[in-house]
Amino acid sequence: IMTKRTINPGVAMRKRWAIWLGAGLLAVLILLLVLPFLVDLSAYKDRFLPPVEEALNRRVDIEKIRLSLLPFGVRAKGITIFDDPGFSIGPFLTVESAVAHLKFFPLLLHRKVEVAEFDLRRPELILIKNRNGVMNYSTLGKGKGAPERISSPPSSGTSLPPGVGGDLVTIEDGKVTWIDRSVDGAGSWKLERLRLKAKDLQLGKTVAFQSSMRFEPAGKEIEINGEIGPLEPGLRPERIHLLANVAENDLDLSGGYLGDRLQMKAVSKSLNLDELIALLPVSASGSKKPSHPPKPSSPSSSKAARISLDFDLSRVTARGIELRQVVGRIGLHRKFFSIERLSASLLGGGLDGKAEIDISSSSYPFSADLFLKGILLEQLVPKLIAVPSGI
Repeated sequence: IMTKRTINPGVAMRKRWAIWLGAGLLAVLILLLVLPFLVDLSAYKDRFLPPVEEALNRRVDIEKIRLSLLPFGVRAKGITIFDDPGFSIGPFLTVESAVAHLKFFPLLLHRKVEVAEFDLRRPELILIKNRNGVMNYSTLGKGKGAPERISSPPSSGTSLPPGVGGDLVTIEDGKVTWIDRSVDGAGSWKLERLRLKAKDLQLGKTVAFQSSMRFEPAGKEIEINGEIGPLEPGLRPERIHLLANVAENDLDLSGGYLGDRLQMKAVSKSLNLDELIALLPVSASGSKKPSHPPKPSSPSSSKAARISLDFDLSRVTARGIELRQVVGRIGLHRKFFSIERLSASLLGGGLDGKAEIDISSSSYPFSADLFLKGILLEQLVPKLIAVPSGI
């Protein structure tokens, strides 16, 4: 017995619409996946790079740059900002890859570029100090125009400002190299395995960040987290709060700018100055002293310091000597560093005083007025004898 099935026209119509809708969504998805590979912006480098070069006063090159739709933005590979030829013929900054995730609706509705997220992979910055003590970044953005670029037509249009910000900025596996070629050069050092995550890195907002790095050649791990802001073009934030850990040392810094002066407060549970000093670059001339070191002035300056720091340190170790409850204030002036007041518990007694260090000289001459009270000499003398000569 054969039965004939009847198909409801409405059901058939819905099935056809479902098939067409599915096919349309599939086509859109394929287009979104393929379009970034079809739209290669590298061909337009000669149009948008010259304004960047003019703004930076550096030759710039990008290996590849493509449109990204998932997420919406731009992907660049092989970014190189070359150094000032007066310092080096090599790169100043290289970035293996960079991705800028843009906000779609502000760009569509208001033609306003807003960065939602900015990711950098393997950036490397090379800082060089020449024989005259001038840094290579000092000429960044200065000059009448960009260095000559092969096959690039003269730029036309508005210069682009250097710097990138966004709601979220991340750096993975970064590196900073310092090279000192000055007469009293301190050699070189590196910050490696640099990782950074910053939120609200934009003008007018307070940026919160987390960072970690490894300091070489000392081989010490460093972590710095905190908040700075609000960010302004003058780079003088009203609020600064940093939490730093360097090996076994911890430091809590808080404060901010009041006018043109930076006022900070430092609190720490434990600081080992021997360990921290070991991180400082050693002069290329070795430990040789100048034949006629300049005579330091007495610690007496009425002019306010550009940077002042109040400190409250629970424990400080220096040359095997341990100080407890170290409190006071230090100031950084243009040519000298001052300890305006200092008090600490030391070997059963106390230490009070003030000091001044001339930072304009490579030998760092200093003068000090220190007062010891109730110190147990049988404990202090062996410590002083153990200090190497010349310290």
